[in-house]
Amino acid sequence: MFSWNDALTPPLGPLKSPLRVVFEYNCNIIFLIDFIFLVKYSFMLLLPNGQVMLTLSHSSILRYRLVCLILSVGYFSYQFTEANYDNFGIQFRYLTIWGLTAAMVATWLLYKSTHKGLPESYLPFVSATAVLNAMVVFLYWKLYFIDPSLVNYLGSIVWFQDYYLHILGPVLIILDAFLFNNSFT
Repeated sequence: MFSWNDALTPPLGPLKSPLRVVFEYNCNIIFLIDFIFLVKYSFMLLLPNGQVMLTLSHSSILRYRLVCLILSVGYFSYQFTEANYDNFGIQFRYLTIWGLTAAMVATWLLYKSTHKGLPESYLPFVSATAVLNAMVVFLYWKLYFIDPSLVNYLGSIVWFQDYYLHILGPVLIILDAFLFNNSFT
């Protein structure tokens, strides 16, 4: 039999400063699903009676933000090696690079505050960055599905850079804004 008290307290004791996010969902599953997935007592996924609860420890959020920071700094630095310095604005003439820059700064601020153990902050900047990156995704893929040559002329961008700048990077900062930082509250 499923018990909420057993699910929220791991066998080795309660989690240290967990973050809990609760989602409601509707589905047409006839049987009751009670599923507990526990990885090193830092990530728990519960699916009983139409609720999903994610419990993430401080160290899990710190690791997530470190990975996001390494990726964003790496791709930001990569832009300087591949930029065309003949045109005005170098790589900053593209909205995508402004979104990448904002995501890098936001991720640095969030990582720094998490590393120091401070409460979640920078809500306006992180939410503005999430909106900017959502616009980048929407505008890029809308133009790409109309005609790929509108955004990628003569193979101007490598495939892994294309997917990071226009899908993965924005999704990472949007997930952080919604799930960890709660920027839109």
